[in-house]
Amino acid sequence: MSYSASSARTSARPVSFNDQVDDAMLQQLWLKVELPVPGSGSGWGFRSESIVNGADYRFTRARGLFDRQDGHNGFDPVQFHVEGSWPEQGLTLKLGRFNSPYGAEAIAAPSNPLASHSHSFTYNPFTHTGALATKTAGEWTYTLGALAGCDVFLDDASRPMLFAGVAWTEPVTAAADVVAVGSILGSSSFDVARNFNNPNIVDVVWTHPLTARLTTIVEGLAGWQSSLPGIGETSWKGLVGYLTFAWKPGLTPALRLERFDDEHGNRTGFAGRYSSATLGLAWQAAARLLVRPEIRHDSNDASTPWDGSNEVTTVSASVVYRW
Repeated sequence: MSYSASSARTSARPVSFNDQVDDAMLQQLWLKVELPVPGSGSGWGFRSESIVNGADYRFTRARGLFDRQDGHNGFDPVQFHVEGSWPEQGLTLKLGRFNSPYGAEAIAAPSNPLASHSHSFTYNPFTHTGALATKTAGEWTYTLGALAGCDVFLDDASRPMLFAGVAWTEPVTAAADVVAVGSILGSSSFDVARNFNNPNIVDVVWTHPLTARLTTIVEGLAGWQSSLPGIGETSWKGLVGYLTFAWKPGLTPALRLERFDDEHGNRTGFAGRYSSATLGLAWQAAARLLVRPEIRHDSNDASTPWDGSNEVTTVSASVVYRW
């Protein structure tokens, strides 16, 4: 749950997922059910993760899957897939709907260092339906997937796309550097008949521990799409830096700085270059209770998304309770 106050009077969007201002939000009532793959030896398992109720469904839902909801809160079965594991070959396989396997942030609230999300995360694909294979060989991990498009389930708007990724983990016993590259490639042509985006994405994430308690993450993203009515070719780029500090047990301050260039406004709805700075604190107040206050400032150099203003300040507090 969260509560946000903002200099915007009606909505803080494109800030997300806490875009509703002066209003308490149930963002995610989250239910996870799984049968893990065997800890040793080969075998199969499954995972289901759903926003049973909450406002975040507005961002994450897929075309063709409970997509006719229009209420304040809603339902989204974010992930449901079977998963096979063959550890002798370093191989795993997912079949179903799964999270986009790239980037530094995640849909599930506790998986992020801050309560709000970057533009680079929010305005790019969240989930896919298809098959995803991962092969690990030493410090290298290779991922290959056959996708039915981006943020679409079984629908006329589905299009074949490819995910290809590689990650390198520094072969050390202490905190290691990790570099991960992911790409979503296919027809980048906007589907005019079905009014549906088919973005192509290339993303790079570098995780670098500066000390035992101080960690930096840098993410760079480039996306493009063609055949947009009235625009033709469009592209967008994001650069995000995160700094987290394990200050004391249960207290982790975090800073996020972002530059997001939405050339024609195809992603956020407002053209221009966004600059964003977010400072927050993750406080593990109890074993099941996480409290995350934050302050955030965004600006756009070409448009006025926030009630006629080109900048907005948002102060929020998020509470995560594990039940």
